[in-house]
Amino acid sequence: MRFSRNFILISGIMLICLMGGACSSLPRLNVSYLMQAVEEFPELEEIDLKVEDARRSGNIFGPAAAAQQGGNIQMVSLSVGPAVDDVRPEGIFDVPGLMREAFERKFAADGFKSVTGTADDIPVVVIVVKDFFIDIVKQNWTGRIAYDAKLLVDGEMKVTRSIEGTARRLNVLGRGDADILIGELFTDCVNRLDLQRLFEVAGGL
Repeated sequence: MRFSRNFILISGIMLICLMGGACSSLPRLNVSYLMQAVEEFPELEEIDLKVEDARRSGNIFGPAAAAQQGGNIQMVSLSVGPAVDDVRPEGIFDVPGLMREAFERKFAADGFKSVTGTADDIPVVVIVVKDFFIDIVKQNWTGRIAYDAKLLVDGEMKVTRSIEGTARRLNVLGRGDADILIGELFTDCVNRLDLQRLFEVAGGL
């Protein structure tokens, strides 16, 4: 009986270790999103946030990066915080899920609450992801992120804002440099969207 119990215990520990190893080895980029200072709002304005993936491929690496890293990836591990040395892991996402998670936090900090199953009179914000990739060119990591932000009010398209960014970083640390580059680029591209300004422009049309 003691042998059976010990065998079951050891088998359980091995299974947990294998599962943990599988999770830890999931190929992904590590993105740190640095949020701007959060203001206090007496009441958040409700919006319906939608994310559309218009990329030609779900792969994140370009051909050179995929060859060097032993294959392509489609997942991203997101950490969020006010500074590089003060971030907290929030989960693993595909690119559309990453964009939704980051923009929900960004919009909440700007006074907007993303809700689902909303009424027709709730403004709709659509994020259309056009590019999210990183590659290696002449010993440099190069990245590009591009998206459109569309504001619809009462079912009518009011305004569209296109945001894109590129970055380059010397490939010294391998994947570590890629993580730094994509984190800085992602933070810049997300934080450049001023949703309050879109509403102001829409109101003046």
